[in-house]
Order: sequence, then C-alpha cells, then structure tokens
Amino acid sequence: MTLHDDELRRLASALPDDGELPYPPRREIRLALAELGHGHVVRLGEQCARRVAPLWTAAFPDDAEPVEVLDDALAGRDVQNRLGALRTKLDAVYAPEPPFGPAFAAGMACWAVANEAAAGEVTEIEAEDEREFDPDYWPPCFFAAAAEAGGATWEESGDAVRRAAFWRWYLLEAVPAARDLS
Repeated sequence: MTLHDDELRRLASALPDDGELPYPPRREIRLALAELGHGHVVRLGEQCARRVAPLWTAAFPDDAEPVEVLDDALAGRDVQNRLGALRTKLDAVYAPEPPFGPAFAAGMACWAVANEAAAGEVTEIEAEDEREFDPDYWPPCFFAAAAEAGGATWEESGDAVRRAAFWRWYLLEAVPAARDLS
C-alpha cells in the first residue's frame, strides 16, 4: 500500500454499499504510516478520536476522562493504570443502542489512541475485519467510524452514508495529514 494521494482517492471512490473501508487496506495504511514512524500512526488515530469525542461529551457532559487520558498519553505521561480503569468504565457504559452506543465507541477511540501512544508501537493483525480478533487491538479509526455512523456494519443502528463520509474524510484528509506530519 502506498500513501500517495491517487491511491487514497481511489479507495475513497470505491467504498462498498455499507460505507466501510475494508480492514485490509486500513491495516496497510497504518503499516505504511508506521514505516514513517510511530507518531504518524498515533496522529492518525488522534484525528479520528477527536472527530468523535463530542459524542462522548454529549452523552456524559460531566465526564472528560476519555479525552483527558488521551491528552495525557499524547503528552507522554504514564497512563498505564488509567487505561485499565478507563476501559472498565467504558465497558460498563456499553450498550448497542444510542445514545450510549456512539458514546461508547467515541470513548473507545480515545482509549485506543492512548493505548497505542503508551505502547510505543503499532499492533496490526492480519485479518479480513475486526471481528476476527480481540477488541483490545481494534484501531482507533474503527471505533471512530462506528461512533460517527451510530454503529458498526454488523449493527442495525449504523448509517452507511455517515460511515462512508467518515471513511472519505479519513482517506482524503486524515491520512494525508498524518503522512505529512513533520
């Protein structure tokens, strides 16, 4: 996979009916960014998480913990203990119906970025989609797409048009910004 604009535009124009950018090209994009440096992958995840973080805030206006943990991880602070506590909190609010479905996914996007930033490495698993492996390794972009669409492709609540809009933004704006990070 190249990160050239032509290839990204091709992927954006070829999204399937469910609006989901398939996992294999997403995996290849993240691996190509990782070759440029871990910070490029983290930056991509950060953009995705920040795009949907308002969904968490709307559902839980008095709880900024997902964004605070994200910010602290990006600042290089030790968040290992907080990551576990945040994940437990997110699992406790999980519900497949709105408003907590999108809020949960937005919180998980923040958690996934913080987890990846703290780990200092990119973990990518060869698979056809995220359902084939542990959610602890699902990338931030997957959670962000599910948050923005109101559900994953396998959930009835998801909106294919909103999902496709997210993935077009991801390919045409977020990936180039992460690639061109100086």
